[in-house]
Amino acid sequence: MAVESTFLLALVGMALASFACRISGFLLMGYVRITPRVEAALKAIPLSVMVGIVTPAATSGKLPELLAL
Repeated sequence: MAVESTFLLALVGMALASFACRISGFLLMGYVRITPRVEAALKAIPLSVMVGIVTPAATSGKLPELLAL
């Protein structure tokens, strides 16, 4: 089974972009002073991500999604 070079190039590009996003957040947070307000915002991020995932499913109004809620 042959793998196309364009696929491999795209795969490596996506991996590098993902790594760059993760490492840049880690490195840039080294310059941020952690105040109580910043700490509270960072603690709220997981909840906001979950709401962002669940809300579109809940507003679609389909029965399985509504029962799951």
